[in-house]
Amino acid sequence: MDKSQQFHVKRGSPFEDRLDRSGGPGACCPYLGRCTHDGYGHYWTEGHDVSAHRYALEQSLGRSLVPGAYACHRCNNPPCCSPAHLYEGDEYTNWLDSIAHDAADAEERSRVGAVRWATRRANAARRTKGDGWCGTAPANPAHV
Repeated sequence: MDKSQQFHVKRGSPFEDRLDRSGGPGACCPYLGRCTHDGYGHYWTEGHDVSAHRYALEQSLGRSLVPGAYACHRCNNPPCCSPAHLYEGDEYTNWLDSIAHDAADAEERSRVGAVRWATRRANAARRTKGDGWCGTAPANPAHV
């Protein structure tokens, strides 16, 4: 794993404690704290709310993203905070990425059939619970 794929966040930090690394190296690393209705994690730090994947990317780069930059996912998994799956892009690259992911979804729909595809997407959506938590809620939500 090269330096750009490593976290610069201290192990045992509040952010690091909210990441699910059970998938092993190279797998998605979903944020298990508070999330939006569309699955993106949110983390409270230094007095403001930030996107968890953006925070993870900035930590792995060792700098803030340039103004107007996006933290884009290679994996198309909103709660993922794996540095290997994130890259810095702009609005245009993010838009192109969304088109590519939509095309991949369409290809999968035709390959596995609409009903099976819809079931897979519904099961994936269930990973984000309606109670505002990504994955499994921590034992003490007051600490998020």
